[in-house]
Amino acid sequence: TEKFNFYYLVFCCNILSCDVPSTENLTLTTGSAFTATCLLFFFYGLANIPLTYILGYIFRDYGNAQGAVYFFNFVYGGIVTIIILVLRWIDEGSNKIGRGLSWPLRIIPSFAFGDGSVNLGSVTILSIFENNGKDMDPFAP
Repeated sequence: TEKFNFYYLVFCCNILSCDVPSTENLTLTTGSAFTATCLLFFFYGLANIPLTYILGYIFRDYGNAQGAVYFFNFVYGGIVTIIILVLRWIDEGSNKIGRGLSWPLRIIPSFAFGDGSVNLGSVTILSIFENNGKDMDPFAP
């Protein structure tokens, strides 16, 4: 149970770190953005633990496994997420490609976290490109 207490402590610190720079798209308590941010942080931690455990069996040395998991999370959580976002911003055709590619990639926890964070953080810009300027709900498909 003390491991879960530490997990909850890290979870709470991450939520508070979103509130420090007054990021309204992530912590706006009047809508569902705060709930979406909390769920995003909570489930990312729970999903990333088993993925890291499984990926650790591919390597014989724990140092190589750790480096590979860092690289894997960096590529899918950072680089691929930005590529998908740029595809969604270019034009209508690439928007459909970006949205189509994002669904199967969401099985990877680091991509799901990055994509969810980017979607929450840029909900006003995405509403212009994808929803004709109407407000978007974070839980909308």
